[in-house]
Amino acid sequence: MYEKLQKTLNTGVIYSEKKGVCRYSVTNADEVIKLINLVNGKFRTPKILALYKAIDNLNMWRNANIVKLPLDTSSIDSNAWLAGFMDADGHFSIKLTGEYGSDDNVTRGRVQCVFSINQSELNRVTRESNVPFMTQLAKFFQVNLNYKVGNSPSFKEPAKTIVFFAQSDRKHHIITTYLTKFPLMSSKYLNYLSFFEGLSFLGKRLTREEILKIRAIKSSMNNSRAYYNWDHLNNFYS
Repeated sequence: MYEKLQKTLNTGVIYSEKKGVCRYSVTNADEVIKLINLVNGKFRTPKILALYKAIDNLNMWRNANIVKLPLDTSSIDSNAWLAGFMDADGHFSIKLTGEYGSDDNVTRGRVQCVFSINQSELNRVTRESNVPFMTQLAKFFQVNLNYKVGNSPSFKEPAKTIVFFAQSDRKHHIITTYLTKFPLMSSKYLNYLSFFEGLSFLGKRLTREEILKIRAIKSSMNNSRAYYNWDHLNNFYS
């Protein structure tokens, strides 16, 4: 995906930092200005304060004369911002209970297709609250926000997080309708395809063949994925 981004933007360097991790970086000031002009006015989260800081520096040292545009308050489903956010922080999963999850369980099985987003209560860079934009997302997906407190090695105090789960038919419809219009571009697209395939198993009594099929789908998602296909990048945003 970084190679596609590099080719599309015609700038940037890709670094391999450690096994399985790489970073795309743009350091040329003129190219950074171009990127800022692309995203300026399209932010919806507290990270806009980091953008404003970058703009202030470029205006001061490079005479860039960039106007700091406000947060995007348009409808969530009017552009691809949410798809990008889901690429970064969304999570698709399939849960199997009862006999569907294990041959040793005699309880009637159930399939659940779950989409979730988890954020720290405070933005880790700006220390501003993430609650307002997460509330907007929860409203869009027609779900409730949940608050959790847990220990984190990154913070001296217990970390407060906010999370929501979308797992009903109505929520599935919202997700699939939006992602049909604005598809994901990272490898998370492959997890979405597995999630989407799993929807066909909901609310029905599965045969043995179907049980094995949904188990195979589940076992190939997220960190368990071993095969990647990047054909979807042929439809990369332009």
